[in-house]
Amino acid sequence: MVDSLMTADGEVVQLPTLGPLGPVDAEGGRIPLDTKELLDAHGECRKVESYEFSTWSQRWVVHFDSGPGSYADDCHLTPPDSLEKLADDLDRVADRQDGTACTYLDRDRRDCEGCKFEHRDCTCVEAFLRDVAARIRRLGGESK
Repeated sequence: MVDSLMTADGEVVQLPTLGPLGPVDAEGGRIPLDTKELLDAHGECRKVESYEFSTWSQRWVVHFDSGPGSYADDCHLTPPDSLEKLADDLDRVADRQDGTACTYLDRDRRDCEGCKFEHRDCTCVEAFLRDVAARIRRLGGESK
């Protein structure tokens, strides 16, 4: 791998590292370069104008159509989880009372293919309850 080059007058210039092969969001997920909208650090949906890798900060910058740009790793592809979102998910389950885990995931209970609880070593309800517990821990700042 080439990490430097020599100019015509003999000066050796260090080349910048290009970091990850593309921008990543606050959760560490890859942001495809054709993504048209992102949620900024304040949760507001913003139209993406372009992406640029900053050799100064060694981070990807997102340029929006209006207002200041932002580092890509401060943005979100999907809305971040919150206690309010968790409460809304549980309210939806309480309102329906059928297919508890399916309702929680907002899925048709007859279609298990592609479900995030599919192929687990436990029942859907157990996986649902463990997922709720994990979200509460994550939102509370625990790393488990």
